Amino acid sequence: MRLNLRFKALALILLLPINFTFAEVLSLSDFKRAIDSNSLELNDNKANYESQINQSKSDLSWQFPYIQATGNTEPSGIGGGTVFTSTTLFMLRPTLPWVNSLLKQALKVKGLEYKEATELVKNIAFINAKKMYLTYMAIKEKYRYDIQREINFLTLLNIAKKKLDAGSISQKDYVNFESAYIAANLISISTKNDLIKAQQDLYVILGLKDAEFLESTTKKDISSILADTTSELLRLKKVERTITNNKNDLMVQGLEINFDDLEKSQVLGMLEKSPYLNILQAQSKGYELLARQAGRDIFPAGDLIVGLGVNTTGLSTGAAFDVQIPLPITRKQTHLKAKYMVLNQSTIYKSNITKNTLHIKVKSYLEQMDILKHYIEIAKEDIKIKRKLAALTKLAYDAQKSNLFEYITYENAYVDSQIQLVDQKIRYIQTLAFLEETLGQSFTK
Repeated sequence: MRLNLRFKALALILLLPINFTFAEVLSLSDFKRAIDSNSLELNDNKANYESQINQSKSDLSWQFPYIQATGNTEPSGIGGGTVFTSTTLFMLRPTLPWVNSLLKQALKVKGLEYKEATELVKNIAFINAKKMYLTYMAIKEKYRYDIQREINFLTLLNIAKKKLDAGSISQKDYVNFESAYIAANLISISTKNDLIKAQQDLYVILGLKDAEFLESTTKKDISSILADTTSELLRLKKVERTITNNKNDLMVQGLEINFDDLEKSQVLGMLEKSPYLNILQAQSKGYELLARQAGRDIFPAGDLIVGLGVNTTGLSTGAAFDVQIPLPITRKQTHLKAKYMVLNQSTIYKSNITKNTLHIKVKSYLEQMDILKHYIEIAKEDIKIKRKLAALTKLAYDAQKSNLFEYITYENAYVDSQIQLVDQKIRYIQTLAFLEETLGQSFTK
């Protein structure tokens, strides 16, 4: 499998442009396997199930048998002599077959519950990892736009510095350009931090080696940048290239944002097979069986004792037996049965409320996603308009009919609209994840 993965990665790399390489290239199936193998919750769920299964098997087993031996001397009645009398019994503490049959049924129900719970844990882990990956890719796109905006402001600052030296602008105007650039610089630094955090979280959940997303670059203080804006411009353009052409990156084939329309009736119909409801149904059935078992188990394990053996008196030997039968005249088992009946009713009540809650959430998330998709469609049109305005302004600037400041202003408006679109994409990714978590399954197969 590992050899196959490497072959796929090599094939993909050969098809990519020069320098466009990834540290990790995963198929969707490899992505899922990595999630499952690094899921602590999945491991805990398995351990908890196996411990409960072993406990149930222990309950089905008989208590340890034991040997009971007694002996004493008694008068023989002949010449005042004595005779030794002993009794040796092999004692059994059986469980009742009509009780065991219910426990075995409860064991099967527990297996069904575990199957549903395991599938749910796997689905939620994948949904969470998918959200992390898509958010990571969106933040990477946003960071590229932030760097572009920083380049725009630094270009303005570079021109402003030359104009200040030439005496064509005031010191106050120049400081305004400095302030605008520093604000853009802070935004890109903040986004870079978000990007590194997103990659770290993704690598942790996949169990991949930890690596910085961006290649190490010398950090420069703001005074050094302002003193040499030309060098900083060159550095930023290099950073912009490395965001796309970076060796410390992750790519999952076939995993991308899907804006396909979701049929409301079909999505709501998925709730009929909700794993949340299936788990609650299995729990309710388990409590029902335990309540029936408590009603039948008038002789709890170990209380009914049967012994068979021999009785020896002097030279005479005969059969012996001992039966200890508890008298079920207290309400002990009645209260135990009531305990499981209460839990059963509570689970049924919880199931009804959960079903209603899931229905409301699904409808709400579908509405939110429709609004976000509508917003994204309009935002894309807005980007086209702003890109056209920026292009027209550049033509005017090249023809010396517009100044650089006006051109950069329109260019920044274009970049800002792209950043706003990415922010809405991230909201859509998160809302889709909420919807999938509510359904307990992902639309990505």
